[in-house]
Amino acid sequence: MRCRFPLSAWVALAALLWLLSGCAFMPSGPHLRYIGHYDIPHGLDLGGQGMPGVPYGGISGIDRDPRTGLWYLISDDRSQRGPARFLTARIDVDANGIHAVDLLSAIALRDGDGAVFPPPGGGRPAMDAETLRLDPFTGDLFWTSEGDPAAGGDPQLTQSRTDGGFVRTLPLPPAWRFDTAGGQGPRPNMTLEGLALARDGDLFLAMEAPLIQDGPIPTPEQGGWTRISRLSRDGTLRRQYAYRLDPIPARPAGKFADNGISEIALLDDERLLILERAGIQAADGHFAFDVRLYLADLASAGDVGQVVSLAGAPPARPVGKRLVFDFGRLEGRAPDNLEAMALFADPSTGQCLLLLASDDNFHPGQRSHFLLFAVDGVPRCGS
Repeated sequence: MRCRFPLSAWVALAALLWLLSGCAFMPSGPHLRYIGHYDIPHGLDLGGQGMPGVPYGGISGIDRDPRTGLWYLISDDRSQRGPARFLTARIDVDANGIHAVDLLSAIALRDGDGAVFPPPGGGRPAMDAETLRLDPFTGDLFWTSEGDPAAGGDPQLTQSRTDGGFVRTLPLPPAWRFDTAGGQGPRPNMTLEGLALARDGDLFLAMEAPLIQDGPIPTPEQGGWTRISRLSRDGTLRRQYAYRLDPIPARPAGKFADNGISEIALLDDERLLILERAGIQAADGHFAFDVRLYLADLASAGDVGQVVSLAGAPPARPVGKRLVFDFGRLEGRAPDNLEAMALFADPSTGQCLLLLASDDNFHPGQRSHFLLFAVDGVPRCGS
């Protein structure tokens, strides 16, 4: 018997085949396997690291020097509990787990005059550090600040020495400057959260949330468009990509919730790992966190660097994304405010590992913890 299908069925089949063929071009891998965790006591005093009375916490960026094994961790303390700073550490970590974390030093970040950065309200812009990467070409650190719009401080990308000394501030696109009228530009405290270094020295920067002109921030009903940018080492914008953020989980009425990029990591020349983190305020005022890791494919994405607004019609070729890991799957280990991550290879086995750290916001109800994962299905680990 000969089967006959209506034209609509053939159209539907063709559409399905097209979708499947498109999915085939989204690279497979990586796959994450949870290994273990390590907790830092809340409020640990950094006196032994040279800053007595200053608490450990606010960890928003982490990276490792593959030549020495030394780790760098940056805090988002805006000089309110101590100088804006980063920490150095020896972390005994391998494919079997995190065995010890030995904090070595706390180092103040300094401006071009050699002074430590002030706290908010002092007339000079405060630094709100959110991420850092070690530059393999110079041995310096690149780090970002979300800016201090109340004091006229725009988001900033800075290069500093590993002794905290200032090297330079890179020029950034004008669209990333705060608009005092509030009609365009970044939203306060939702700016430069993600940083990765390409193997040729270029820098990838990720905005946490949409620019004002790119539309609303995510809600429980819809996601939002944010931008991932590739800059040269002199700050020239090479390419910019449109990335679709997830909607936020449902929230109690009248409570706060958000979702945005909290960090990125370079997987290879055309792929990034993107950490999306949603904070959801419960009825009692405390926060829970919904965290997901995505693989972002830049190879087929269009350049939106000259596109003034992403609002309205969606971009023609946005960044492809695929869920790699939902941290809600960790039984008995709900994720805290994960804001820092670094890819690195186990020196003894070559196994690709991913270490994440949480920002406890210096709040006793949150945790400062590290999470360790094996990353399978990648031919090379990080930069």
